[in-house]
Amino acid sequence: MERRINVGMDIFFVLSSIDRLPCKHKTKRTIESNLIKSFFYLNMKVGRCMVNDFNAHNFYGIVGGNIEKYRKLQNDSLQSLADKMGVTKKTVHRYERAEIRISIEKLIQVASILNTTVEELTSGILKYDETK
Repeated sequence: MERRINVGMDIFFVLSSIDRLPCKHKTKRTIESNLIKSFFYLNMKVGRCMVNDFNAHNFYGIVGGNIEKYRKLQNDSLQSLADKMGVTKKTVHRYERAEIRISIEKLIQVASILNTTVEELTSGILKYDETK
């Protein structure tokens, strides 16, 4: 039996914080990769077996997909959401396609505009197989 665990908000905060570090892009990606490896290791130590391939790109892809899903549930267009956020339509599209990384501030703003929570926008990030 699979059970979804939403720790997406914590992971999102860590990943978005890495982007603010005053170092080169390559160094940031190395830090990010090491944190993800540590997360996997800690989960294995407590007996959790993850069934999805977690990495930063997948993370932002899931968040973007959730933004699109909740935008469509509200019958909002890309342009309408962009206007409410104070960004361009292309920026919203790029968030939804994980072409650019959305900041924690913008994610909070999107959640408010779409009448949902950050937890909902980060849901589905991690899945565990509880049978193992």
